[in-house]
Amino acid sequence: MTMIARPLQYDTEPHKDNPRSRENLAVNVDILPFEEKKVDDGMSTNGSADASAQVQRKLKQRHISMIAVAGTIGTGLFLGSGQSLRQAGPIGTLLGYILMGAVVFSMQVALGEMVTMFPVTGAIPHYAERFFDPAMGFAVGVNMCFGNIISLAAEITAAAILVEYWDATTPSWVYITIFLVTICAINLTGVRWYGEAEFIFSAIKLSVILILIILGIVLDLGGGPTHDRIGFRYWLDPGPFSQLHGILGPVGRFLGFWTVFIQAAYSYLGVEAVAIIAGEAENPRKTIPKAIKRVFFRILIFYIGGVTVAGLLVPSNSPRLASVRGHGTAQASPFVIAINNGGISVLPDIVNAVILLSAYSTGNTALCEPTWG
Repeated sequence: MTMIARPLQYDTEPHKDNPRSRENLAVNVDILPFEEKKVDDGMSTNGSADASAQVQRKLKQRHISMIAVAGTIGTGLFLGSGQSLRQAGPIGTLLGYILMGAVVFSMQVALGEMVTMFPVTGAIPHYAERFFDPAMGFAVGVNMCFGNIISLAAEITAAAILVEYWDATTPSWVYITIFLVTICAINLTGVRWYGEAEFIFSAIKLSVILILIILGIVLDLGGGPTHDRIGFRYWLDPGPFSQLHGILGPVGRFLGFWTVFIQAAYSYLGVEAVAIIAGEAENPRKTIPKAIKRVFFRILIFYIGGVTVAGLLVPSNSPRLASVRGHGTAQASPFVIAINNGGISVLPDIVNAVILLSAYSTGNTALCEPTWG
């Protein structure tokens, strides 16, 4: 906020008719906002987000809800959970995801309050500028833009590597070009078609994750072709915690647990997209709070449920977890390892396709987010 104070005006020649005296002198203070921006009431369904932004509220309730639940589920959950399981063990991985999930949900609720009060374009950079300082708003905006550009490149590269699961002869740059061109095309068609594309992508991801969790429970209870009832066997042997890099004792177990936070944070990355899209959401003061509340169930069911099932079905010392380290295909997923161990040979191709779709979807959002900020 910029405060402009007008100086006191004294009359150097006092006389009886002078209406101004030292007793009733007033200081006129004009308080001007840093940026005069007309913000709508957040109840509009077809108006612009604010007077200075050329955006329209075209994202409906179903778009917001689906993006909130599964819009940013990417390779972190499908592939990264295997690395966490190997380094920290089943209990260490589960605790790490629970604690990081609590932090993420708390951040999301706090951010949701600001978004509901001020549903404008710019979102996080705008709030940093409004409540702290213009310099911080600029820094946050540049940071978000840089991070999303890096994320876009990483996800497109990961998607090209995932294609090698079926086609190892075609150069990677061909698929990278195809993915980049199609993502740009989706973003150029407008926010409505972006919302439709993400709605479809998210619906597919949710369906497959639910199927994998249910299938994992069935396999754990001995319902697979091998009829091997696993239960909590791997929580007892090799144990609930792993020793990081062979460091023995409580220190090794704690360090293994500590490393999960990095992977868990990467898996949760992007949940703030719900706040960023508020400027183009219909009736954001109703739709955004509903979407924010659903984040809790997303964390509980898909992330916590997913890593729990993976820890039940795959031992942390499995040679396959170590052998696929650094691989970007479905072979590195603990879900695929569990399915193969259960005697099912068809699903790995489906899982790889969904991981490919997840990487593509995350890259799509990574390109769109800087334009909102």
